[in-house]
Amino acid sequence: GSGIVAVSVSGDGGRVPTDPERNAAALAVQGVLDRTGSETGVAIEVRKGIPLASGLGGSAASAVAGAVAADKLLGGGLDRTALLECAMIGERKGSGADHADNAAPSLAGGFVLVLPGRPPKMVALPTPDDLVVAIVHPAMEVETRRARKILGDTIALEAGVEQWGNAAGLVAGLMRSDWALIARCMRDAVAEPVRAKLVPGFEGVRDRALAAGAVAAGLSGSGPTIFAICRGRQSAEAAARDMAGAFRDDVGVGSDIVVSSVNRDGARILECG
Repeated sequence: GSGIVAVSVSGDGGRVPTDPERNAAALAVQGVLDRTGSETGVAIEVRKGIPLASGLGGSAASAVAGAVAADKLLGGGLDRTALLECAMIGERKGSGADHADNAAPSLAGGFVLVLPGRPPKMVALPTPDDLVVAIVHPAMEVETRRARKILGDTIALEAGVEQWGNAAGLVAGLMRSDWALIARCMRDAVAEPVRAKLVPGFEGVRDRALAAGAVAAGLSGSGPTIFAICRGRQSAEAAARDMAGAFRDDVGVGSDIVVSSVNRDGARILECG
């Protein structure tokens, strides 16, 4: 047959839809097939490694994986902009998002500035050499659509001015490896103050990260995962340990911890054949 002939998913506890019309990876694959005019039949096997409803961009990662894999299968003729557009087809269904803030860094790697439009434009930003990220995912969930819905449709001017300044300052900080500027500007004045209410113990966990030496810390996506930007692995491991300790002591939940440098290569084919 042609098009998506089968979808299987593992690692999700049976919660990710296998209907090709509702699966982020399958929709992205179909986007590649449609763009290239291919009638190839494709069976998809998704192995989820990112927890659901975690704020870690899992649906975007699946969509990017689908687009990149399908492009490789068909000969690798699409550029990154085209792949991003195909991935966004899946992301819209997966999380209701019509922007590329998760899909773009999944595809390109590193810090990515996304300029909206059709197509959106990706601008790669440098990553300081000693930047290490600590990620703590507590044993709770925040449903992405709900977290998006509580934001409202308007932004107070004062919060908007602060957010625009922070965004510009963060870009400058990354360009110059200016840690003081990164620390000052990696703050969310719009979404985080609202969404943090959905994550019990958020402020205490963030404060523990900063007290442990993290440069900055905040809510990852819609939560409940909390990230800390650190200078060096030792600092990141201390921040991760203390954040997990705060979730355990203050909220009574366990956590999964990841300490990692930033992947600058983006999505790539690991095995083919």
